Amino acid sequence: MLHIVSYSFPPDNVPAAHRPGHLVRYLESIGHPFRLYTRQVKEFEKSQVASPKEDSANKGRWHHILITILHPFMEVDKALPWGVSILPGLWVNLLRDWIRNGKRPDIWATSPGVTNLYIAGIAALFSGSRLHVDLRDAIRGINGKPMPFLTWVTLRYAYSCSVVTDSLALMVEKRATFLKPKVIYNGVSKDAVEAAQAHPPKDRGWIKISYVGAIYGGERPYKSMLSALGAAVEQLDKNWVGIELIFVGRENISSVVNEFQTGSFRIVTRGEVDKNEALSLSAVSDINIVLIGSAEGHRCGIPLKVFDLIGVGRPIFYYGPLDADGCLFLQRSAPEHIYVLDSENSTQMNARKLADWLSKQVGVPTRPVTQPDADTQSKKILHLLSLRSDLDSNRT
Repeated sequence: MLHIVSYSFPPDNVPAAHRPGHLVRYLESIGHPFRLYTRQVKEFEKSQVASPKEDSANKGRWHHILITILHPFMEVDKALPWGVSILPGLWVNLLRDWIRNGKRPDIWATSPGVTNLYIAGIAALFSGSRLHVDLRDAIRGINGKPMPFLTWVTLRYAYSCSVVTDSLALMVEKRATFLKPKVIYNGVSKDAVEAAQAHPPKDRGWIKISYVGAIYGGERPYKSMLSALGAAVEQLDKNWVGIELIFVGRENISSVVNEFQTGSFRIVTRGEVDKNEALSLSAVSDINIVLIGSAEGHRCGIPLKVFDLIGVGRPIFYYGPLDADGCLFLQRSAPEHIYVLDSENSTQMNARKLADWLSKQVGVPTRPVTQPDADTQSKKILHLLSLRSDLDSNRT
């Protein structure tokens, strides 16, 4: 029995939801027993999900005070009330499994969302279970800031650790030397490849470009990216009406739209959508955008949508640092249909060259990339758990 702790889970269309979503889907396909602790319930897994009602997160002044008081001891995120509510049931289930099966249970938790790690770590520590931590981002202590005490305890107790990029592995090895991280990518989902087959792009007078994902305020270089596209619009041949850019996400960017939109550069904003709709939108676009910020935490990660976008197989306009893991991964995985523009070197911007590339991508055949696939990455997670479990058995 594998116990999986994740505040986020599909149909949530956030990065933290899809790693556990892929893992659960794979476990079901091979008949491996599991128990999922989350705030989301999907129809196909209701019988196996432990999901008590989530308490509303405390916001405002008291929330700020709580964060200030607990800062040296632990991180506080919106999942904390939910985590506290599932902890007793998780601990009881771990003890019950140990008694029934005669061996220590395994528990897996992923970030972002340190509550996942804390709750899994506390339950594992006080039940004698084996803990596996999956780090998808540079949590505090790994990102160069002081490590909170509870984070240190959780990571010290972990039997195994997986990370999603080589750079993040180096950060972990430098700042948490007791961990031995194993690089396991997120992987391309079957949903992405199926979306590519179901929604071939059509020829049209407008070049349709999509950006689906979080913007993260000024940290993401979206303004300079919009400026680059605006310059490219002016260089398009006369047979093109212009560029239609669709922004999909929860952020309000109306001020940005007013600043950059012109008659030939149309910017359409939409609210947050679910995973299937995001894939469908990406699949019918002529070009999709990958935008990565310059901070260390952004450079060392590969956004989950990168795997979705190579899966749907449409050309990709990358805007961000050249040394970011996401850029390097794209250049290895889909070199024939990616245009890279360095966000840290504006002198390399060539509006005519970008305009030529954009116009040539309309109507090109969709080329889905299927590797590394999500099932293989889930299999690696199970192998990592089994390997460390075997080592532990040999020690005893």
